[in-house]
Amino acid sequence: MEFAVDRLEDLEADDSYPTPVGQEFFYAANMLSRGPMSRFPAMMNEFQKRGVTAVLRIIEEHMRRIEGMLDQKDYAGILYEWKNDLPDDAKHLLLARILNIREAIEQAGSRFSLEKQDRRASDEAFGKLPYCWQILEEAKASRLVRYGNVAEGLDRELDPLIEMIITLVLEMESVLQRIRGG
Repeated sequence: MEFAVDRLEDLEADDSYPTPVGQEFFYAANMLSRGPMSRFPAMMNEFQKRGVTAVLRIIEEHMRRIEGMLDQKDYAGILYEWKNDLPDDAKHLLLARILNIREAIEQAGSRFSLEKQDRRASDEAFGKLPYCWQILEEAKASRLVRYGNVAEGLDRELDPLIEMIITLVLEMESVLQRIRGG
């Protein structure tokens, strides 16, 4: 089921779920949309603009992730499962709110001249890999002593698997570094 909708007007949904803060948020967004645009950028200094920009960027990122969940199929992984338990009527309501939030962020961005940040998949993927490498190092047998006695021979069984995953992570870093121009 596809839920990609460009504009809120294209979406109709039964609004039977409670929205305790939604109305107040959109009253504020409506206030942002009023008045001449030229006087708004001077209302915040650079530090305030950066702070508001960071907050709204994080909200936009989280909304994108949540929107991705709406159509995402269940995932039966190796060490975890992910179930899409969102009913269709809730998906429509969530999408409507996501679109409203995007509209409010867009209004704030244009009203206050908030800076747009360009992001590349190669940079974001590359940025996650050092953390993967770090936590893999912490999963080696010699580091497990902090959880209790380590069984004899665990290092011979576990560490080669961990090393194989680390090698693959480092290979991914190398591929992404080439893409990033480094």
